[in-house]
Order: sequence, then C-alpha cells, then structure tokens
Amino acid sequence: MFDYESDEEEDEGKQDEAAVAQEQIIRVIAARDKYAATAALQKPPSTPLPESPSQEFLPIEDFEPTTLPATTTTTIMEPTTMPELTAPIEPKEHSEKSEKSVFFKIRLIGQIALDYFTNFFNRNSRDYRDVSKKLGQMKAQDKIAQQDQLRRSQAGNAATTVVDLDEDNCVPVENDRFDNRIVSQTSQLKQSSRLYRFVDSLFYYIMSRSELVCYTAMVINHLTSGSLLSIPLPLSIFLWAMLSSRPSRNYWITIITYTEAMIVIKYIFQFRFYPWNATEITEMNPLSPVNIIGINRKENAASAADLFLLLSLFIHRSILKQLGLWKAEPSTLDGSADQDAAVSTEQEISSSQTSKKKTNFYCFGPFINFCRRLHQALFVHDVYASLFFCDFINMIIVICFYSQFGERASGNNVVQTIKENKVPVAFLVMLLIQFLLIVIDRALYLRRNVRGKLFFHLFQVIGVHIWLFFVLPGITHTKFRDNVAAQFWYLFKCIYFGYSSTQVRLGYPKRIAGNFLMKKFNYVNQILYRIYLLIPFLLELRTIMDWIFTDTALGLSSWLQLEDVYSNMYLLKCSRWAEKKYPTERGVTRPKLTKYGVGGSLLVLLILLIWFPLLFFSFSSSFYQPNPPTEVNVEIKVGPYLPIYHMTAQDIDLVSFSSTDLKILRDKIDTLNADPTIKDSAYGFLRDFNYDDIRCVNLFATSVDIWDISQPVRDTVVNNLRSNLTVPVRFSYTIRRNQLDQDNSADVAAIVTGENTISITANDKHIRNALIQILNGTVDAQIAINFTILNLIPRFLHVKPKANPEEIIAFKNIFPRDYYGNITMGLNRTKTIPNSTDVWWEMSEHGNKYSYTPSCAYSTNHNYLSMLLFNDKVSPANISFLTRYGIIGLYTTFVVVVARLLRTVLQTSRTIMFYELPSVERLWHLLRNIYLVRENGMLRIEEELFAKLIFLYRSPKTLILFTKPKSK
Repeated sequence: MFDYESDEEEDEGKQDEAAVAQEQIIRVIAARDKYAATAALQKPPSTPLPESPSQEFLPIEDFEPTTLPATTTTTIMEPTTMPELTAPIEPKEHSEKSEKSVFFKIRLIGQIALDYFTNFFNRNSRDYRDVSKKLGQMKAQDKIAQQDQLRRSQAGNAATTVVDLDEDNCVPVENDRFDNRIVSQTSQLKQSSRLYRFVDSLFYYIMSRSELVCYTAMVINHLTSGSLLSIPLPLSIFLWAMLSSRPSRNYWITIITYTEAMIVIKYIFQFRFYPWNATEITEMNPLSPVNIIGINRKENAASAADLFLLLSLFIHRSILKQLGLWKAEPSTLDGSADQDAAVSTEQEISSSQTSKKKTNFYCFGPFINFCRRLHQALFVHDVYASLFFCDFINMIIVICFYSQFGERASGNNVVQTIKENKVPVAFLVMLLIQFLLIVIDRALYLRRNVRGKLFFHLFQVIGVHIWLFFVLPGITHTKFRDNVAAQFWYLFKCIYFGYSSTQVRLGYPKRIAGNFLMKKFNYVNQILYRIYLLIPFLLELRTIMDWIFTDTALGLSSWLQLEDVYSNMYLLKCSRWAEKKYPTERGVTRPKLTKYGVGGSLLVLLILLIWFPLLFFSFSSSFYQPNPPTEVNVEIKVGPYLPIYHMTAQDIDLVSFSSTDLKILRDKIDTLNADPTIKDSAYGFLRDFNYDDIRCVNLFATSVDIWDISQPVRDTVVNNLRSNLTVPVRFSYTIRRNQLDQDNSADVAAIVTGENTISITANDKHIRNALIQILNGTVDAQIAINFTILNLIPRFLHVKPKANPEEIIAFKNIFPRDYYGNITMGLNRTKTIPNSTDVWWEMSEHGNKYSYTPSCAYSTNHNYLSMLLFNDKVSPANISFLTRYGIIGLYTTFVVVVARLLRTVLQTSRTIMFYELPSVERLWHLLRNIYLVRENGMLRIEEELFAKLIFLYRSPKTLILFTKPKSK
C-alpha cells in the first residue's frame, strides 16, 4: 500500500558480516574433519551477497586460503585420495587425528573471529583512513610543488626551457612514486599476518574514536577520585560535549588546562605539613572536606588515571591538528541544513523580538538555538534498547549489592532479609525510583519528546552526581572510591548518559514499530525474543505503555490483539527464514543425528521428569547432613501426678556410635536364628544410617529432684492402689536438636517428644504393696523396698526430622526380648545426715541380660540407664525447598503441572491454520502498514487496515489465499 524502505527489509535482502561469520563457524563445527572444514570455509554462502559500495571488508574475501597449509589445498584438489589416507588408520591414530581436527577447527574459528573484528574495525575507521590518506596525498603534492618552485628559481635563464620540460615530466613521476608507495603499503598489509592486521585495524579504530577515548578517560578519572576536583569532567561530557555535534577547540583547551591544574593541585596537597595529612582520622570520614574536595594524601601523587587522561587529551589534540579540525569552528563544518536552520531561526528571532528582548536573548541564544535544532537532525539513531539495558543492569546491581547502597542490613545480604519477610524501606524506594525512571524514559521515547528527554537527561545527570558523591557516602559511611558496587553502577549509568546524549542530539526516530529484537530474522534474535516472552509481565507492561503513550484509534483489546499477531508473525517469519536458509529434501528420511540428538534429548528429558521425585530422593540422601540430639530429658510418672524420676543427658552422656559397634550389630543380626524376611527388614533399616547417625543416651540412675508429695495426693494414690484400679506408669522422653540452618527450619523440628506407658493391673500385687508401703512411709531405713516394672524403657528409637520418635518394628521382631528394658526402682534416703527427711528415687537395669549391648552404652554399670537413638539425616538448605514437599508432594505439584503444561504445548491441532502459514510476507507488510499509517496520523486508515487483518483471521479461505507463496 505504501512504498517505503524499512530496516527489516534491508536486513532480509542483505547478509551482514555477523551472519557470514556465523555461517562459517556453523559449517566449520559441522564438518567431519579438517579437510571438510577448510572446504566449508572456501564454499561460498548459499545466499548471494549483494555488492555494496559501502561495504569493502567482508569476512569471505579477507579469509585468504593461502594462509592454510599446503596439504589442505592438495586434498581439496584430489578428493579421491582421501579414503586411501583414512582407511588404514588404527583406533589410537584415529583418536589422535580427531583431536588434531578439533584443534584445527578451533584455530579456524579463531581466524574467522579475528577476521570479523578486523573488518569491523576497518569499516568503522574507513572515513578516518580515507581522510588521512587524502591529506597525505595533498601534503606530498604541496611538497613537490614547493620543490619545483625552488628549482625553478635557482635555474638559469639560458637553460630554462630545457629544465622546464624535464621538471614538468618529473611531477607526474613523483606522483606515481607516491601512488606506488601507497599501493605497496596496502599490498604489504594484505600479505601480513592476521594478528598484525587486527592490531593495525584496532589502532586506526581507536584513533578514529579518540574523542570517545577522552570521554572514557574522564569517567575513569572521576571513578578513581570521586571528588569535587574531578566532577566537572563528567558533567562537561554529559551536559555539553556529547550534546553538541562536535566540541569546539575552546572546550578541549579548557579540559586540558583544567586537567593540568587538577594534577598540580593534587600534587601540592600531598605534603605532610598539612594538618589533615598528619593523621588519618579525617581520612576515614567520607564527608570530610578533604575527601569531598579530593586533596587528601595518596601514595602516588599522580595516579595512572590522571596520566591516562592527559595522554589521551594530547593525542586527541594532535589528531585534530593533523586533520585540520583544531582551528576550524564547528559551525563551518555543519551541514547546509543546519546552516539554513540557524539562519531561519535568527530571522524569526529578529523579526519577533524587540530590541530590549534581543539583549536578553543574547545571553541565552546558544541554548535556545540548541533547543530549536533538536527536531532538525539529519541523521536519526534509535538507542532505546541500549538505554533500557543499562537501566536493567543497574537495577540488578542494586538488588544484588543493596548493602552498599543503603543501610547495612543484618548479614549485609538483602536476599537473606527478604527470606525473613522483611523488606527495607530504602531498598524498596530505590527500586521504585529506578523502575519509575525506566517508565518515564519509555514514555518520552513513545511520545518522541526530545525537549522533555533533554530536561529529563539534565535532571538525571545532576541528580545522580549529587546522590552518588555527596548523599550516598553519608548513608553507607564509605567513600565512593572504596564502594565497588557503586562504581560499577556509576559506570553503567555513564554509558546510559552517553546514549541518552546521543538520543537528544540526533532525536527520536519517526517510526517506532516492534521490538528491537525484531529487526533481524535469524536464530539468535528468535531465541532472544522467546526468552523475552518468557519474562513475566514484561510484554504486558510494554504493550499497555505503548497503547497509553501512542496516538491510535484502536482500543486496548484491539491493540493487544494486534501486538499478539505481530509477535506471532515475527516468529513465523523467523521459521520461514530458517526453512529457506536450511531446506530439507522431500521424501528423504530425517537424519539420525536429528532423530537421536533432538528426539533422544526430549525422550531423556521426559523420562527424567517422570522419575524425577524418586531419583531426587534416592540420590540426594548422600548429601544429607547428620542431625544428632543435643539434649534428652526423661521422666517417669506414676499416674497423672508428679514424676518420681527426672534426668537429663547432655554432652558426654550422648555418646556417638562407632563403626565397630555398627559392624557388631550387623553381625549379631546375621547370627540370630530368625526368619530371613525379618533379617532383611532389619538390614534395610540399618542401610539408611551411618555410625555417626546413631547416639547412645546414658541416663544417671538417680533422679536429680528430691521426691516430695503432698498428703492429699498421697492418699489418692494409695486409695487407687488398694481399690485394684489400673494405675499407669509413663516413661516420657523429650529430644532436643539444633537447627542446622534457618532456611530448613520448617523441615526440622527442634524438639520432639514421645512416651511408653505400662499399666499396673490388679494382678501386680507385689508392685502395689511396695508402692503402698513407700507412700505410707512405713519403710525402715535398714530395709530397701524395690519393685520392677517390665518393658518400661524402649532401648531403640527412630528419631525423625519432624514427626515424633517411633519404635523400630524391624528391631522389635529381631530383638523381641531385648527391645524393652525392665526398670527396677526404689526409694532411697541419706544415711550420713541424722534426722534427714530427703528421699529420692533410684532406677536400675540390673538383672536384664541383653543379647546386644554396644560399647557406647553404660547399661552394664548399675548407675546408668541407656537408650539407642537412630537419627534421620536432614537435607541441606539449598535443596530443602524440594525435600519439604516429599515424594507425593513433588508428584502432585511439579510433575503433574509440567505434564499439563507440556500437553498444552503439544496440542497444536487447533492452531494449525494460524501457525502453518506458507508465506507471511503479505501479512507482515500489512502489519507494517498499520504501524506506518499510525505514525503518520492516518488513524482512519489504521482502523480499516486492522479490520482487514481481523477479517483475514476470521476467514480461513481468504487467509489461505493471502498467505499463498508467490509463484516464481
């Protein structure tokens, strides 16, 4: 509908150097041996490269086959001899040859990359080299003319005619010599090595960008200093130099003079007789006047940054003098359009202002002229993608290193603070401001408000320098030159300011359509764009902002539909590009590399997803950490009353199992005459534990508390015993463990409890009578009354991370008589103090004949009770977020969700008519026309074209005709 040339169309028909280098690398990697790799390099690309006078340096042309080995050329000329060379190779020789082929491919890839960068530097420094060559020719001609004039003046009148004829013939000879010298230098450069050509191109590229080198040196100088002395340097760059087309000679003279003065001032204040250099007290304060001004003492008076800045300024001045730009004013070098604009601006001002206003205008004339020229730039460049990237990197730096930008959080880690559900207010404010700046920048870009961008740029430059060099050091109590994160943040911000200045100077593009990744159609841009689509809410934010800040007749729903269609068309266009670039023959089976490479990888991925929970819990147990108890409390109660026995085991009473004890336990299980299934169950339980996971708990037999009971409670217990009521005896235990990490606090319980209850029935007459006698106080001091409670203490317990301890069923079956211990208890009193009424309970396992007792247990001593605790390992903090759900939880959350998502992706039958379009060129141009008429304010045509697009998607027959490939 509209005839225009877009960047996308140029990229479609033109294969740039990056694409050529990429294809060469792909062909080299896909080659089977070094001969095929060399042949792949010499093979021309499948898509013909159009000749362009603006591109003189192409990787294919610069890659000279003469630099390859001679055997390579011979092999290519005689391909029939290759099988004879490769047939008799032994396996070892074949592996050595494959290794050599790999190194050869790496060398070829390095050569391709070196040639690409050489051509890139040559292309970007071509203007500088052409001007230098032309100036050299002009200087040589001037020198020849001067010599000719000198010889003419010295010649005699008699031989004037003869000499003139000879000298006239000598002038072209000298010119031919100069041209021959240039040609010889060029041919000599082409015959030199790749490394030399790369260094030569890099040198000329740096010389052609000497202005940017000076700007970089100024920023680096301020990075290392961060003081008032160096702050005028970056401010002069972003507030004047980069906003103008070319800084004048006065600017560079001012910068050179100021740099020399700054170095002298720094050197003068290095002597120790100044008060602030005598001590280092004020040196630690970042807001002290000495540190703010930048006159503090340093080890080296003249830093490398100062010398580098001065050297770059002198080199740039010499380059300007060599090119004849040092004395020329920028106004004389501007284009005719700029001159006409300046003249028309002056005429408008002179005609509309009075004489009094002219006097006021004279002071602000340069600034007003600059603002009026913002919309009159001849060349427009879109750098919004670079601006967004710099802001995004700065946001990442703030998130990762917040402790160096705000108040010191606990642990100096904002991630740990967020895990504790605590978000610092300063951290939130910084992120919101950063996000707001991105939104404002996007709004100015969409509205193409260059003047608004100018004021926004000035505000950011001044605000950032005030906050970063005068406010932030007071918050963090750290000098800027010692704050590494702030230096990196400022470095990316300076890159942002450079691009922002370029955008202000050149203006915004007239047509803004699509994402910056949509300007080329290849695998790299397609993958990057798909990653961009996967970022949550990023596409939605961009789409809604575009609709808000763009003049359009479409509603929000229609705008969302248009953006969705545009995104799908781009992906389809990339797919069609890949099909044309790498076509597949019809009726030919797919290669095994594709089937077993791509298909096999997907099959392995699906199998891993299905068995992931089982594999994860099976192999992750080897990374688990031991979680032994640190304290065990035991109580014995008779009925629901006060305990008669209380003891705590800590430190030396919790003895670790040894490998010998574990081996003896396994041998003991093997020697027992038990059913094989019972033995296998016991072995299976022990398989999950190492010797350091088992602890022996040794409890002192004497209670730590003096036993005391009130008379009403005593009478109640005695009445219960005499009435033949069942009286429970409870053996309760509390196990305490330390949490290894705060992150797995939800997976490990610090305290777990359990108990074992034995009932005293009416048949236990001996126990009842002994308790009645003890409670009634009829015990003689010379007679000890003891009674035994059977199966009261469990000797083996399984301690889990979160649940209460459980009895080990496998050990119950393998040790039916030894699993519980019988406790003999009695009341004891002191015999050394007369008339003492203090009594206490004593317990004993004496009389139990266990078949297995480890060396760490003190139960052989009458003064101790012992238990064995088998403690489960706990997962580390880095994988605890998966282990806390368990196997069933992972299957119901992770595996099922991934399966449903994968099923949704694979069910493409309903979208075949929209995604299997043979040719999307017409649809693509229709979408581009919609953007074009919108940019030109033709909103009615925009609605009509969008209605046409909707009609195409509603009419399958029309869509088939519209996407039909063009006939050849």
